[in-house]
Amino acid sequence: MAVDPDGHAYLTGQTTSSGFPTTPGAFSPIYNGGLADAFVVKVAPDASALDYSTYLGGDQFDDARGIAIDGDGNAFVAGRTDSLNFPTTDGAYDEGYNGGRDAFVTKLTADGDGLGYSTYVGGTAEEESGGIALGPGGLAFVTGWTISTDFPTTPDAYDPTQNGDYDAFALALSTSGSRLRYSTFLGTPKTDYGRGIVADGSGNAYVAGYNGSVNVNAFGLKLGLHAGNAD
Repeated sequence: MAVDPDGHAYLTGQTTSSGFPTTPGAFSPIYNGGLADAFVVKVAPDASALDYSTYLGGDQFDDARGIAIDGDGNAFVAGRTDSLNFPTTDGAYDEGYNGGRDAFVTKLTADGDGLGYSTYVGGTAEEESGGIALGPGGLAFVTGWTISTDFPTTPDAYDPTQNGDYDAFALALSTSGSRLRYSTFLGTPKTDYGRGIVADGSGNAYVAGYNGSVNVNAFGLKLGLHAGNAD
């Protein structure tokens, strides 16, 4: 859930309902099939109406885990998908499904009727996203977890190598959604999950999650990404 300065509430999640309430002109007003679709809803400040409501997904399983809103009212959504036909945009960082299960990052336009950008993010095994935040200039900061040894990282990554079992990850996606400004594994030989993220005005990311396959420990860390505000 997120709230804009005018008091609109934005909700995201998953639905198995073909009758989920959508609005005229929504980006995807009809259920796309499969086990579940993600959805994105903007609710009027007094909760009297839906400003927009749309499905988001392909023909398999799609689930949204996090949402953030920019100053123009665009909704940035992160989630996971099993769909080979999840909607992506021309010029996006990764327009093709990578296998297993992929994370996705989608920018929905302010009226809920189109995509600013939409991209897969993943390797050949399994990824899920746990949270999304906006940084300087509209950079999307995303955390989650992966078991893919070939999850995409950048040359300046804190940790470019998968550590065993599930690793957390943190990444910064460019303002156009066309490339990774930064991407790194965060993990131990045990299971590690990134569940929440925020960013400051200098482009640093603060990640929270948990690790350990027997005794579970929470963690919080600051990544000095300094990803800047350029595309």
